[in-house]
Amino acid sequence: MTIDHPVRRALARVCSTETMAHVVDPTLADMRAEDGRATWRGYLALVRALAFHTAISAPTVVMRMYSDDDRALPRAAAACVLTTIVLAAPLVAIPATSARWISWRAVVLLAPQALAVALPASLLVAIPLAFRRMSLSRRVMVRGLALSAVCAAATCVLIILVLPDTNQAFRVETMRKLATGPWEVRLERGPMETTLHDLREQIDVLRLTPDGARAARKLEYMYHLKVALGTVALPLGLLAIAVTMSARGRTWPVLIRTGGAFAYVYVAFWFDAAAAELLARSDTIPPALVAWMPSVIITAAAAAILLQIQRRTAEQPCA
Repeated sequence: MTIDHPVRRALARVCSTETMAHVVDPTLADMRAEDGRATWRGYLALVRALAFHTAISAPTVVMRMYSDDDRALPRAAAACVLTTIVLAAPLVAIPATSARWISWRAVVLLAPQALAVALPASLLVAIPLAFRRMSLSRRVMVRGLALSAVCAAATCVLIILVLPDTNQAFRVETMRKLATGPWEVRLERGPMETTLHDLREQIDVLRLTPDGARAARKLEYMYHLKVALGTVALPLGLLAIAVTMSARGRTWPVLIRTGGAFAYVYVAFWFDAAAAELLARSDTIPPALVAWMPSVIITAAAAAILLQIQRRTAEQPCA
């Protein structure tokens, strides 16, 4: 197995020098010595060796990521938490005020929806703030994506598991406060208060129902919107990484970055209203395309910035 083999070249881009020297190269050498060529058995042995190495080195890697670069990753996590609180506060206060009742129960019920919107947006502040002094682009990328993945996982839990029940409880509680009689308030769940499994079942039933196509399109949009909002932290994190790398050496005020995060929250609500109107007017536009359009645009913008950085670095004369 030569050093120019495509498998080795691909692994060299993601694995450290120590991993290549102690795991990858010996396994590839054994593959060549035993089989004389690349085989599925050899690749399976390589996968097992990398999996075992990852398992035993995970604690060391986590501790190294925690302490390296003047603890940039913990500082980014702290900035993410603080920014999320700042962004979520008005998203909780405004609906609670409009419902004409403010209590700790209202805050608790509205918190998951506010956190699901604010948590991904907080990356636009946390990553540039904590990683702007890091010199290695690879470290910025790895740590930024790791933080984005954690935020995406937390957002998915909020949107898919927590938000349907808390939203429904808040709607029922609001109707109960506004009701004048002693009767029990019963309120059917809306699309946002319905789980993904139930949404998919309703979509399948409506598609088989005469004149149910329009209603199915609305539910299909909400289905994809929930998944897109749950994973939007990854495109936003990539954009924050690109901004951090492009603005290295400059001091961007925290207020500007926070303003960008607030702008994202506003645009998110505006886009949802515009998308609903667009789907109501047109029966040809796929609901999934509309729901995933913000993630695609954010990813494309981040990729364009990163390509520009790479082109600018390649054009610089070597010292």
